Amino acid sequence: MAIIESELTNRTRFAARHAIFDYIEGFYNRHHRHSAIGNQSPLVFEQNHAILASAGASAA
Repeated sequence: MAIIESELTNRTRFAARHAIFDYIEGFYNRHHRHSAIGNQSPLVFEQNHAILASAGASAA
């Protein structure tokens, strides 16, 4: 968080909020593990789901 603070010291409040939102939505939430999906990151969960869905579709 200190890196974000140092990078945003000369920006407006709107720009700072926008940069923090971009970090949270663009990086943190995509890579952070979530207990609701078996302690996987959302990216890994979606990749596994796509593989299972395509395997199920080709088996039919």
